Amino acid sequence: MNKIKEWAKANKVYAIIGGIALFLFIIMLIIGIMLFIGGSNNEYGHRLDGIKDVEISDETKEEVENFTNDKVESSEIRIQGRIIYITINYVNDITKAQAKEIASETLSIFSEEEQDYYDICYFLVQGSNGEEDADTFVITGTKHPSKDAISWTKE
Repeated sequence: MNKIKEWAKANKVYAIIGGIALFLFIIMLIIGIMLFIGGSNNEYGHRLDGIKDVEISDETKEEVENFTNDKVESSEIRIQGRIIYITINYVNDITKAQAKEIASETLSIFSEEEQDYYDICYFLVQGSNGEEDADTFVITGTKHPSKDAISWTKE
């Protein structure tokens, strides 16, 4: 130990550089372990904790996909993580206000627990048959779990 102290006193510059290099090496080693070894294998991290308790049933999915009336041509549901994507295709003679009102009715398909867990994103499409004119539209809306209503994009 005395030899090290004597060398450090005789070579202060080298001792300081060596100490800094050792410190940086330890920091880089810790960061490397955290990045490459200590990470989670789940691509979503902990965001999906509890999703098994609030899983959307096949019956609910079918009910959304079969949600049609005289103004709705078809509807589709896709679930990715904690987000439910619902696309509703409308007939050409519907207004934007009517489309939003009909889409809001689909919230009743989901239980309160499901609405409080998942984000629900809506894509309302009119004129999906390739005919584009001044009356066709695409409206998007989202319902956050902490909110009771759907927030629609500006028209």
